[in-house]
Amino acid sequence: MKRNAGFLLFLWFFACLIGIQNGSAQTARPRLDQGITLYRAGQWNEAVQELHRARGEAVNPGQVAEVLYWLALAEFSLGEYDLALRDINTLQQVAPAGLRMDDILFYKGRTLYYLKRHDEALAQFRTYGTILSYQNTPGAKAEKSVLAYWIGECLYALGRQDEAAAQFALVTKSRPWSEKHETAAYRLALIQQNNAQAEILDKLTGSYAEYLKTVEDYQRLLAETEARTQSLETSLNDIARVVGVERNSLPAPSPPRNPSPEQTIQRIRERKALAEKQRSELAVYPEIDNKNTMN
Repeated sequence: MKRNAGFLLFLWFFACLIGIQNGSAQTARPRLDQGITLYRAGQWNEAVQELHRARGEAVNPGQVAEVLYWLALAEFSLGEYDLALRDINTLQQVAPAGLRMDDILFYKGRTLYYLKRHDEALAQFRTYGTILSYQNTPGAKAEKSVLAYWIGECLYALGRQDEAAAQFALVTKSRPWSEKHETAAYRLALIQQNNAQAEILDKLTGSYAEYLKTVEDYQRLLAETEARTQSLETSLNDIARVVGVERNSLPAPSPPRNPSPEQTIQRIRERKALAEKQRSELAVYPEIDNKNTMN
């Protein structure tokens, strides 16, 4: 009898527990649905509040994962990227192989992009792209186009403009119907403009370098000319000094008197001999000029 009473008590306790869980599950699902409705209506603050309540009442990992998915999207829409990333990471831990895992990679990549963690965002987008590569549905093609745009944005932010241009070209040329077509075309035009400006800057830099070289050559020639002028001035000073010494060595003129014809002829011969001597000595002055120039 006691054994039957204990068994009945256990069944009653188990039924109560199941009832509590069912009640929580029934409460959590309406809150989750209400949170999703608010999110889709653009009432993101109200959606976050309702989804937090739904999370507190979720009774199994599947419900928790579903709540976290919509909660992360609502926080992302509010620009609360740190909170969105936190809930996405929790979702990946709670349900690593859940139904939302593929889609959440895309949102995680965008969240990391807005947090300026571009390398990590690029890795997430490429992982998501690998998953999409096995899908050929119209919806998958549209997602591939949008994904190409975000990969391009990451590469552009990382300064890899040529690679980014290739991604934007995929959007503008291969997929003209993409929702990112106009934005990708703008980015592509901006990259082309940047490349053109860089090319012009390179040409201007080269022209300026040539200008500097011309100035340097002119300054060098000017310095050489000044040195040549100084050398010539030194040579002229040397010549003037020698001529001054020769003039000082001439005999002083004698008092005026009436010389005889023989004395006059003799004086002319002496002056002629002295002049020829000075002419022969002056012939060495070009050598002095050349020496000063070489020095």
